[in-house]
Amino acid sequence: MRHLNALVLSVALLLVGGATQAAMRTADCSNPNTNLQTVINSAAPGDTILVNGTCTGQFTISQPLTLEGVSSTGAATLNGNQGGSVLTVNATSGTVTLNDLFITNGTGTRLFEANTAGGGIYHTGASTLTLNEVTVRLNQAGSGSGIDNEAGSLILTHSSVNHNQCCASGLTGVGGGILMDGGSLSLTSSSVSHNQTVVNGGGIYNNGTQVTLSNASLRGNVVTAGGGGGIWNFGTLTIHSSKLTLNTASTNGGGIDNFGSGSLTNSIVTMNTAGSNGGGICNEKVAGTPLTLVDTTVVDNTPNDFCQ
Repeated sequence: MRHLNALVLSVALLLVGGATQAAMRTADCSNPNTNLQTVINSAAPGDTILVNGTCTGQFTISQPLTLEGVSSTGAATLNGNQGGSVLTVNATSGTVTLNDLFITNGTGTRLFEANTAGGGIYHTGASTLTLNEVTVRLNQAGSGSGIDNEAGSLILTHSSVNHNQCCASGLTGVGGGILMDGGSLSLTSSSVSHNQTVVNGGGIYNNGTQVTLSNASLRGNVVTAGGGGGIWNFGTLTIHSSKLTLNTASTNGGGIDNFGSGSLTNSIVTMNTAGSNGGGICNEKVAGTPLTLVDTTVVDNTPNDFCQ
């Protein structure tokens, strides 16, 4: 009996050990037998998928995984082919990591303010989504044209969200680069640049979440019929050692249009433009604590640096 119990225990330990060992899988997008979504569906939680070439379509990740670009002919690419969100992440726990990928040509899936949202990435689960050396570029959607974060943590390191835009003729949207409609955002050594939207938040639209920028750049983002060329903030905004420049809003807050709270430390807000007021920063919060500035320069903005 003791030998039988020992055998059962050994088998149990082997199964437990096997379940915890992450596998390495490969998705070669030039081969229909190794289609990326097929490989994702067959993966176990924690596995790493090596992505080679250009994968065309819409892809969904529902568990903790890592996608690692390994293309020998340039950046490994996820191309949405204008058929919806390029990548939907709806994992409810754990971490989904994207490394060395190019995400492009998405048009959004989620309905938000009578339009689509999440052109490049739609993050709807409570997981942590981490982007390392990832470019989200040339996507189009009504809101969150680059990234729509509805829940969970979004972490960008050494990444870029650029040249994403809203939207089809006659439609309106918010968050040309990133829409934060839940969860939290950490942007480190990364850029949000040359994104465009209609209503608010050319670069980032923060709808009540925690947004933290460190060594980040927001440059050349545009709002054509609203405020917050760089950032529209209705949450908590913390900015360290970052630069907001050449952003444009048609109303207030060329750099930042603030309805929330937070701080800028050791940062620069310069050469931004507002059509009405507060070319640099417009503090529109009527009660409580607006943005505070520590060792921060706000200068050479049009028509003025501040509005209150």
